Amino acid sequence: MVKIVQTYWNANKKDVLLNSGGYACPEIHWMSWALSCLRLREYYSEVEMFTDESGRKMFELLGLPYTKIHTTLESDDFIKKCTFICVYQKKAITLQSLWTLLLEIQE
Repeated sequence: MVKIVQTYWNANKKDVLLNSGGYACPEIHWMSWALSCLRLREYYSEVEMFTDESGRKMFELLGLPYTKIHTTLESDDFIKKCTFICVYQKKAITLQSLWTLLLEIQE
C-alpha cells in the first residue's frame, strides 16, 4: 500500500490565514492545498500531513480529509536545525520535506 506524505511549515510564524505561499493571495494558496489533498484522496487511501501546530489547526479548519496530521515540525529539534540553516543559507524551503523523509525512514 502506498502512503502519500505532504508537508507544510509556517516558517515565518505569521498568521497562517494570511500566508499566500507564493500565490497572488492566501485564498488561492489554501484552495491549492484543498485541491491537492482531495485529488490525492481520490487515488490513495492514506494521505498524511506533516506540519506544525498552526498548520494542523488550519487543515482541520478546512476539513481536509488527511488520514493523519503529524505536528512533528513543531519540535524543538526541528526548529533549532532550521534556525541554523535559515541564518546561514537564507532559505530552508525544502528542509521540512527532508525532515519528514527522515522521520518516515525511522519508522
